[in-house]
Amino acid sequence: MKSVFKGMTFLGLVAILLVTSVLTACGGGGGGGEAAKVTVGWLADQTGASASAFKEVRWGMEDYFAEMEPIEGVDLEMIVYDTRLEYGRYTLGYEWLVGQGMDFMMYMSPDTPNVTQPSQVRDKIATYGFTAYSTMMDADWVYSYMYTNELEGRAIMNYVINTWWPSKGISRPVKVGTVGNINRSTTDEFRKGFDKVLADNPGKAVYSTVGGDVSQSAWASEYAAVKDCDIIVMTTTGTSTGTFLKEAVNKGYTGQYLATTTSVLGIWTLLTALVPKASFNGMLIPHFYPLWTDDTSYTQQAEAALAKYRATDAAKLREGTTWISGWLTAQIVAEAVRKAAADAGAKNVDGEAIKDALNTMKIENEGMPAITLANSGTHHVFQPYHRFITYNAAADEWSAITDWMIAPGFAT
Repeated sequence: MKSVFKGMTFLGLVAILLVTSVLTACGGGGGGGEAAKVTVGWLADQTGASASAFKEVRWGMEDYFAEMEPIEGVDLEMIVYDTRLEYGRYTLGYEWLVGQGMDFMMYMSPDTPNVTQPSQVRDKIATYGFTAYSTMMDADWVYSYMYTNELEGRAIMNYVINTWWPSKGISRPVKVGTVGNINRSTTDEFRKGFDKVLADNPGKAVYSTVGGDVSQSAWASEYAAVKDCDIIVMTTTGTSTGTFLKEAVNKGYTGQYLATTTSVLGIWTLLTALVPKASFNGMLIPHFYPLWTDDTSYTQQAEAALAKYRATDAAKLREGTTWISGWLTAQIVAEAVRKAAADAGAKNVDGEAIKDALNTMKIENEGMPAITLANSGTHHVFQPYHRFITYNAAADEWSAITDWMIAPGFAT
């Protein structure tokens, strides 16, 4: 893999407003003339229920921007608007970012493009985020790294019913419980996927489903409905994952846990403060990003940067996957701008040039499938592949237990 790191200078946090925080990265410029400024807006929770995860993702982005090779002729700036995980702030935040001269937008919640996409078409602003709902997978100007919550739900239930349970050698149907938040649309999307696979595999599973509020602190009645399941799949968000797990551990649950990508990895430090790490031993998660245990040239470069920029927090950050997810996110954003500058000229990098770059770019990192739209058909998804990972409490690390596999809905 060709190195993309040559000491880009990151200028850090330069202003904090009532509703925003702004940070600037120097893109290096070059060529003797004044560099063109390209502004990336990040519309995401900074102080709400998911802020602890996004803080660490943001650190990974900052550190990548600090370490990356400069983009010839471009100064790359990132500005941030805090949604506080409140839907009503998405439109306000989008318009504020546009007013600041945004050329390219990042988001984290799949609800965001549901709100902003019509305005993006009007303003010709491409947006890139972790995931999008199925209604947005083909939407103009909307791009995501991984596939939808619904397809993730299908991948999870298919793995549980047709791989994990048969490996146990038990002839009866598997007892599956799912736990989610009744007031979060992501839970509904996951359950659409679960229901699809259950309908396609009659007689293979006995299914229970429960839910509670995002802020719920006691799960006694909900736990009672799933306590006898062979496996409990959590689609919960934020602290509610920790409070459910605490209830299950206190009540002596001995079955298997499986979590979605949104439930555990982003709030690992919070969860392990509530529940002993030994209780997570063997937990399963579908995963789309590099892992520290991959030990590739890519993770070695990331680990060196983690030690360089986050020495105090490096050991903790290495336990989870948020920082390295931010590192990869920043790489995708930077390489889209880099390709737009190469294809259209640095002075001509605008929304349309970035969109063209997203449509055609290909990033190859050792140890994982290429990041490109080429494997996703008409869908604007860069990574239709996933693998299942598991937690080893004794080693305190996550590692892959399957090869990379293409998701239901993409396989031909």
